Amino acid sequence: MKYFPKLYEIAERNANFYMISRALNPQEKDDHMPLNIIEDNFVGNPLALIKLCQELHKRNRINEAMGIFFRHGLHQFPQGTFLSRAFAGQRYD
Repeated sequence: MKYFPKLYEIAERNANFYMISRALNPQEKDDHMPLNIIEDNFVGNPLALIKLCQELHKRNRINEAMGIFFRHGLHQFPQGTFLSRAFAGQRYD
């Protein structure tokens, strides 16, 4: 990590994308991973949580995206601005 920070960043981003894709797979598939496990793995990494919320929002899983967004206070990060506007006025159940 110290000598190759860009490589570390690319590997971390790819790992995050892989985990997110596993949560978005149908539950019947062998490589499906429950959303709560992925959320737990991303705690402390707000950029990964924001990306997870964006992907859920894109797939019209609004309630799950809003839950993660508000639970982790992602509105305070500049990358979460789009989601803050997208969730404005929506009711969270």
